Amino acid sequence: MRARLFFILSVALSASAVVLAQTRTFEKFQVTDTEVGIASATLQPSGQIPVAKCEGRLETASVRYRFDLGTVGSTTGLLLEVGDVLAIDDPVSAANLRMVKTGSTTAVFQVSCWR
Repeated sequence: MRARLFFILSVALSASAVVLAQTRTFEKFQVTDTEVGIASATLQPSGQIPVAKCEGRLETASVRYRFDLGTVGSTTGLLLEVGDVLAIDDPVSAANLRMVKTGSTTAVFQVSCWR
């Protein structure tokens, strides 16, 4: 009986440690004609484990983006339209994300990241 109780208590404590180890961050940034990406403080917050995934929604204006560290410009890269959601499922892609606006209007990108 004691062994079973010890096992249940161990599992419960392990599960609560996993919940406590969750990292959640949020960032809102403007996308102009200069390359911009998710801030390192959003991806690796101080005192927390780094995030693994991000999801963001584009507002205000269209942008182009890349994950491969190549140059992104107003006509080069993948197109993201207003209202589109960008899901990033690995930390390397999140860190490598670069965006530039396509027209004259500054875009806004709001992104949540988690582990």
